[in-house]
Amino acid sequence: MIDTYDALVLGSGTGGKLVAWHLAEAGRRTAVVERRWIGGACPNIACMPSKNEISSARVAHLVRHAAEFGWTISPGAIDMAVVRQRKRDMVQAQVAAHLQNYKASGAELIMGSGQFVAPKTVEVTLTRMHGGKPWMADFDNPFVQAAGRAIERGFGKVPVFNREGGSIPVVSTFQEELGVPSVLFGVGLPDENAHAPNEKLDLGNFHAGIISAAFLYEEVGKLRL
Repeated sequence: MIDTYDALVLGSGTGGKLVAWHLAEAGRRTAVVERRWIGGACPNIACMPSKNEISSARVAHLVRHAAEFGWTISPGAIDMAVVRQRKRDMVQAQVAAHLQNYKASGAELIMGSGQFVAPKTVEVTLTRMHGGKPWMADFDNPFVQAAGRAIERGFGKVPVFNREGGSIPVVSTFQEELGVPSVLFGVGLPDENAHAPNEKLDLGNFHAGIISAAFLYEEVGKLRL
């Protein structure tokens, strides 16, 4: 499958992610290809995790020398399981913050490895993150275009096609077994946190989505394939 971007960044480290977020916010269709660590090595396995553990060591050092500062503290022990969990919680929070920045900026994050195969052409090998098979629809798919027309009629505005990831493994199975393309017809906004804490749904979108779904059947019925 061939897709086109205004800018494509290899690696989601500090330089790559900041460039991608700014370009996407400026209206450029932008993607970042990351092989493993979302945000690069620094927030995952290098700078920040090491400093997190060093901070715990610093606290332990101060406790052991508390008497020098006028504090009397009974002897204690270091719980390394807690130290490790504190570090892991920090990494998890950093990854979540990075994903939120991708969503807010509009930049697309692609998990995989990329290499240049021609001028302005990058070949990407996707990384499977779980047992489900990856799936992606073409924007020029007639069913996707039918969904776009239905949304335009239901919402009264021309939709902007964009990509956003999800974990619905059965979608690829539908396409393989039925031999027809799948269309995911969502009516929520990225900040509505579907299936996550503080989930919400705008009632205006909900009602317009019901109308759009009815139009979708009509638009699909017009197709002559």
